[in-house]
Amino acid sequence: MLSKKDYWENLDDFFSHTIDLIEMLDLKKNWIGVDPKKKLLSELDEIKKIINEQIDFNEKGGIFFNKRYGSKDSNQLNDTNIPSLLIEQEVLADKQETDLANKKKVKEHLEINDSDQIEPLLLQDIVIVKDAIQIDLEENNKIEQENFGKDIKEGQLESQNNNIEALNHSYEEKTDNPTGNISPSVQLYTPEVQEKKNESITQTFNSQLIELGKINAELLNNEINNINNKDQDVLVGETNEQQAQKYSNQIISNIDIKKSNNKSVSKIVPPKMTFSIANGKIKESYKEKITIKENIEIEILYESINFSENNIGLSVEDSFIVGVPQKMGSFVINFNYKYQDNVYKASVNLVIVADPKDLWEVNEPAEDSLFPKEHEFYKTIKFNNNQNYKIIAASRRGRSHEHNGSFRDDHFDYEILEHDPSLVILSVADGAGSAKYSREGSRLATEQSINFLSHKLASIQAFQDLEKYVFEESHTSEINKSIVANWNTASIQLFREATDYAMEKIRQKVENTQSSFRDFATTLQIVIVKHVQDKRFISSFWVGDGAVAVYNQEKIRLLGQTDGGEYVGQTVFLSPNLEPFHQYVSITIASAQDWLFLMSDGISDPYFETDTELSSLDNWTKFYNDYKEVLNSDIDGSHLNEKIHFFKKGHHDDRTLLVLLPHNEPNLSLTVESFTDV
Repeated sequence: MLSKKDYWENLDDFFSHTIDLIEMLDLKKNWIGVDPKKKLLSELDEIKKIINEQIDFNEKGGIFFNKRYGSKDSNQLNDTNIPSLLIEQEVLADKQETDLANKKKVKEHLEINDSDQIEPLLLQDIVIVKDAIQIDLEENNKIEQENFGKDIKEGQLESQNNNIEALNHSYEEKTDNPTGNISPSVQLYTPEVQEKKNESITQTFNSQLIELGKINAELLNNEINNINNKDQDVLVGETNEQQAQKYSNQIISNIDIKKSNNKSVSKIVPPKMTFSIANGKIKESYKEKITIKENIEIEILYESINFSENNIGLSVEDSFIVGVPQKMGSFVINFNYKYQDNVYKASVNLVIVADPKDLWEVNEPAEDSLFPKEHEFYKTIKFNNNQNYKIIAASRRGRSHEHNGSFRDDHFDYEILEHDPSLVILSVADGAGSAKYSREGSRLATEQSINFLSHKLASIQAFQDLEKYVFEESHTSEINKSIVANWNTASIQLFREATDYAMEKIRQKVENTQSSFRDFATTLQIVIVKHVQDKRFISSFWVGDGAVAVYNQEKIRLLGQTDGGEYVGQTVFLSPNLEPFHQYVSITIASAQDWLFLMSDGISDPYFETDTELSSLDNWTKFYNDYKEVLNSDIDGSHLNEKIHFFKKGHHDDRTLLVLLPHNEPNLSLTVESFTDV
């Protein structure tokens, strides 16, 4: 037969073992939700707390009254009456008080001087005191407590155990207080009545023990399918109640074994770990592993992985998360990992970012905007007159202008002279993004300069004399040197006059709009090609960024250089102050098989990000290989228009590309052009 002290200590160990079992089974099977488990553990803890707060033992194992609270008004106590402890109300106990302190409390409480009279009290069983504690809480919130003749404040702490609460109502037996020496809050009982109360408390806690045993048995039943056949056979034929009773008896009689088992089933607390996984991009192939920041040896159990959402396009293959994400956003990946032979749960966030192209909006400019311009424009021409060549060009609004709802600032134009088909004029301009009418400035610069040159070129003798060039002789021969010198001088003069004419047209627009010349700021590239036999005499004017180049597989020639401004991202624009003017003019002689490129910086910057790359033959060969197929096969320029709509991070400007290339289809003269209106 267990002593009272052993009984209560065993009950305390039973609570601890029950809590450990709940934690272990929940971790393994996730059999209970967070809220129900929390409530269950909270109730167990409250019962434990009440026991610890209300009960203590003397040196001989006897139970005496509440460790902290008791009546302070009692003067004496006879041998048949002892003070009782209020179990109904939850109180905060000082667990560090010693038996000596408890004896002192009894002595002070009952005003007993003889220590021999105190010791028998400490050997007595627990008794009940009503109204020993008054808790001062909010006023005006009173409730009527059954069997008491007074109100107590609402919020007074109550026991979480309904069985214990019932004890106070079932066993309250007041005695008379004829002497008036005992405090009104202390009730006196006979030993017989007290013994009944102690037996009732024991029965009540035994009942609670059985209920907890049933819970454990139910948990064990949930595990039957996961244990070996030998263990399963042991449980066959037993009901839940039988298992609960058996289990409870084992806990009480074998508490030392339970303590050792508690230690063996306690899991190692894993160190703090930071899990992460690389971001993915929607509709792009993904293959990554879960990693940890800390240098800790663990094993990710990839077979346990599940995703917070279905149909995101990812799965687990060969310890990798793979697939092509179909949704963007943040998704939770739940998984298990093994650390020191124990399995734990964890999760990590996977972020699938949007395709940058999908983030760009397409907005239209205001309908009442001045100088509207089509968003896309492209055209091509194939010409045969002893010099077979093809001219193809496309210009389109960049994503930045689409997003902002503004017009295309780029422009291009070209013309084959009717009275002299050996002469071809080509031009590309890029309006300044910060100038509100630069779209009109680029149009005027290209169209008006070509308009001027088409009327002027036929009368320039130096260009006619290019047909007298003697290719059989060295370029340093006197006749050839003279022809080239006159050609160079004429080109500089001609380009000056052409640009002056274009700027005059821009000034007229400035006056009409009451704006400034800066509002029409633009770069400008002009190229004049004179076909002679199987050669091309090329004159160029180039101010601003972009690129003008003659290419073959053995050589790249830049017909000028990019002009940078005072700050990064700036450039030089067409103006009357371009001096010395000749530095913007170049001439060269090329083969009829060479390719001639004119482009705005919307094309050149993504392909040639530095001046070194712009001068590199290898880089130009890559560019040529990327475009040669579409340039050769495109009939009207529409394919080129789509080709230049490529995506490269950080490069979203307007794009214009104009190319003159050799064409070997005889007896063909065809011009096709198209555009997309605003």
